[in-house]
Amino acid sequence: MTNIIGQYVRMVTFLFQRQGIQLTTLFYLRYIQVQGGIKLFQRKLIIFLWRLAIDRLPTRLNLVSRGVDIGNIGCSICNHGVEDNHHIFFSCLLAKEIWRKVSLWTSVDINRFASWSEWLSWYDQWEENISNKNRMYTIVAATVWVIWRFQNGVIFSENPMRKDEIFDSIRNYSYTWLFSRSKKQMSWNSWLVKPL
Repeated sequence: MTNIIGQYVRMVTFLFQRQGIQLTTLFYLRYIQVQGGIKLFQRKLIIFLWRLAIDRLPTRLNLVSRGVDIGNIGCSICNHGVEDNHHIFFSCLLAKEIWRKVSLWTSVDINRFASWSEWLSWYDQWEENISNKNRMYTIVAATVWVIWRFQNGVIFSENPMRKDEIFDSIRNYSYTWLFSRSKKQMSWNSWLVKPL
């Protein structure tokens, strides 16, 4: 698996260099691999996190900047602000509420970040044992994943996820990703009370 990811990173790096795109975040797949994410995350999540890091998710602002005529570029969740990565995941009223809940649950103040790169910078310097770092990374990955799925459900689904299901989905995804492929186990009840 590691060799396949390495080949993929080299191929993507070559393609992006050819297009003149900055390479500062292109080694994001390597970053996730170092954090243990390759073992924990499905490929679609790894690619989602990588696209988030390089601002290539199909947000309304990104679609308009690529010439797609969608009319309204306002946030589909709160109708305030332009729908871009920063807004969807960090400054939308719903996102702020979700980060507040995640902060209370983990006892770590993570609701203060305005962007994914800010969060990654903090995470790199966070002095914590590797087990808790992996858990925190997985919880944050689950948070942005569930926010993205909720936002897409609002736009495309006849029966979108309810707002009151978001936090439970985050806890469920993060627990499943961490412990379904791990030798170390934690009870579900312990996870709900104190994940770190």
